[in-house]
Amino acid sequence: MSTMRRWAATLVAAAAAGLLGSGPAWGATAQAGTITEIRSAAGAAKCVGLADNGSTANGTRLVVWDCHGHNDQWWYTGDNSSLRSSASGWPQGKCVGLANNGSTANGTELVLWDCHGHNDQVWAWRSWSNGRLALVNTPSGKCVGLANNGSTANGTRLVLWDCHGHADQQWFRTT
Repeated sequence: MSTMRRWAATLVAAAAAGLLGSGPAWGATAQAGTITEIRSAAGAAKCVGLADNGSTANGTRLVVWDCHGHNDQWWYTGDNSSLRSSASGWPQGKCVGLANNGSTANGTELVLWDCHGHNDQVWAWRSWSNGRLALVNTPSGKCVGLANNGSTANGTRLVLWDCHGHADQQWFRTT
């Protein structure tokens, strides 16, 4: 089955099960299975995806790229506050984590990895005062942003940083 057909089948199954919808705000419990695109507020036509042509290998970096609808740009919330890639399988896909053995230092890249439940794979959506969202590594309290001073160029890496609320740390979730 082609990647696009698998993605479409996953989306149809999720819709039939009532799993699609807007994501949780800060303090809400994440609903397992919510499938969304994550778009940058710094460049609304830019979606979070996987580097290396959508590779699902452990260690693949998360990047922003022009939104194209392929399943490497679709994400869902796992049952343990994990953020998972639709491209790596449903419903047990790989998790978003932090490089360098889960480092929470500013500038640490976000990577895809087998789910293991450690603190570097625990995420929550928080609402900024303008209604946009922050993706926060809850144990560290740090936000996900764009490297290179908030660049929205294709291939810009997602990194962990102290929360400051600039546009590069603001996101939209769409279904």
